[in-house]
Amino acid sequence: QDEEADLHSVESLINASIGLFYGVSDNLTVGLRIPYVRRNDIREPEHGHGHGHEDGEGEEEGEAEDIIVEELGGSEGLGDISFFGQYRFFHNTDIQSHASALFGVKAPTGDTTARANGGFRLETELQPGSGSWDGLMGLAYTQIFGAFAFDTNVLYTVVSEGSQDTDLGDIFDYNFALSYRLGVGHPNTFFTEPGRFAWDLILELNGEWRDKEEVSGREDDNSGGNIVYLSPGVRLTGGRRWSLAASFGYPVVTDL
Repeated sequence: QDEEADLHSVESLINASIGLFYGVSDNLTVGLRIPYVRRNDIREPEHGHGHGHEDGEGEEEGEAEDIIVEELGGSEGLGDISFFGQYRFFHNTDIQSHASALFGVKAPTGDTTARANGGFRLETELQPGSGSWDGLMGLAYTQIFGAFAFDTNVLYTVVSEGSQDTDLGDIFDYNFALSYRLGVGHPNTFFTEPGRFAWDLILELNGEWRDKEEVSGREDDNSGGNIVYLSPGVRLTGGRRWSLAASFGYPVVTDL
């Protein structure tokens, strides 16, 4: 119905990353994350189709012709590296609460030159990298009571204009988690004693709001929105040095 609409479909998206974190002190952690991004089976309607016409073969004027969907292929490559830190500015051992400031920057290190099957360069929203420098800032809070722990954090990403004169839109992430420690008492620390293991059951709400994209100063109405996932999970902590976790997010709000 709108040949100017910027519409795409992606069969699947894989976003895997490797991270390195270092505890500078008990209160300051710094780190970086390198993502690998792959989009499979990107499609879009061919521009210029979808209007009513009279083709001389019995189709009445005003009827819409079949829309041709172009198969653009996929894109993959290293994404943008994020450098970040977390500084704990509040810690009360009596009531077992912690509060931290989050900060960082995303650098334009990812690939922005992936091409479609037809040989043309894919739009920035479909590239592994964005080509933009982005700032990150936020807060995190933890409160432990008995065998339960409540964690929450918010993170705002200020996105600048990047590749192909594209601003992908600011991002606001907000997360809430309630966890319950099984078997070995209350989770009064973020680890267990050496040689001991602990299981936690976790239930999270993970939300992400994105602003609308702008290309060459023009806002894309078919972008942005809010999505919230309900995410049950489990975590295994071993000693003082490692933990493993898994969760599954089911979308309960999709206001896109």
